[in-house]
Parts: sequence; C-alpha cells; structure tokens
Amino acid sequence: MSSIEFLADERTALTPLADAHVETMTRWVNNQSVIRYLGGPLGISVDEERKWLERIRASQDDVIYGIMIRESGQLIGTVALHGVRGLGRHAEYGISIGEPEHWGKGYGFEACRLMLDWGFNRLNLHSVYLRVFADNQRGVRSYEKAGFKHAGMLRQHAFRDGVYLDMYYMDILREEFNSQWADWRARQAERYAV
Repeated sequence: MSSIEFLADERTALTPLADAHVETMTRWVNNQSVIRYLGGPLGISVDEERKWLERIRASQDDVIYGIMIRESGQLIGTVALHGVRGLGRHAEYGISIGEPEHWGKGYGFEACRLMLDWGFNRLNLHSVYLRVFADNQRGVRSYEKAGFKHAGMLRQHAFRDGVYLDMYYMDILREEFNSQWADWRARQAERYAV
C-alpha cells in the first residue's frame, strides 16, 4: 500500500494513519514481543483497534503518525505526542516499532527526531517527556541519542513476568533539541525548501 509522506528523513517517513493500516496495527498490538515495553492487554480485535484509531484521530490533544520505510513504503510502527494542548506547552512522547525485523536499525531514532522537530518547531512545544521501562536498554539508548535526558525514576513501578521493574522518566527541551540537531534541521529545511 502506498502512503503519503508527511515528514521524511533519509530512510524514514511519517505518514497519516489510515483505515487500511488497522489490520497491521492489530497484528502488532497482539504480538507479545511488540507490546512487552508498552504494557496493555493482548487480545485486541480489529474492531477495537479501528475504534481506538478513530478516537485518536479525532483527539485535539494527540498527534500520531505511522512510521514508514521510504524505500519500500512499508508501515513499521507508530509515533505520537500526547497532551499537546496543555498550558505548559509539553507533551508525552510514545513510539512503537511493530515489525520486530526492523528493530535496532535506526528507524525509531529517525522517527523520533522527525516527531520532536514537528512538536517543537511546528506545534510550539517547550518540552517533551517519556516513560520507559529501565530494562528497555535499546529504547533508552535511542532516546539518549535523540537528546532526551534522564529526569527521574519510579522504583519498582511496574510488574511484568513475575518481577517489579523500574520506570525511567526522560525529557528534552526545545532549545536542547534545536541546538543538538541544528545541522540536521538545516538539511531538512533544504529538503523541504523552506
């Protein structure tokens, strides 16, 4: 299925989610290895996922896009900012790469950078934060690479597989992002001719 490139980097693009993506997304949320770090139940039906997508697309507080590999047009995940209309001009970041064969290849990092740029420089956010399980070291490294800083930890906050897990909070400010990624942003401006 071909998708519209909303924002793009070298290998990765963000695309609006469409009804045609629902079956793929339902497969992801019913894969234990995919939702391991997201929480939530297994056993979501296609109809339940469709209703969720309708709610999230109608929301005035949430921005969500599909993550697509530009070369193939394959949808491999989703990326989101939640709570973007808050008075504090902050939002919570979320991402999921639903296709395990694409984990660890940098697509999530590229999608993160695209979404942060959109949030800070188009939606006028001041800060973006996230929560990540402490045992999700691949995710933590990707967030650190994007510029997120450790902001705190909730000890033994979640229970999974018979073990209590710590939860990290991480955040990034607009001036930190824009400073760290100034050269990349200049290349993006050339790409979009702005």
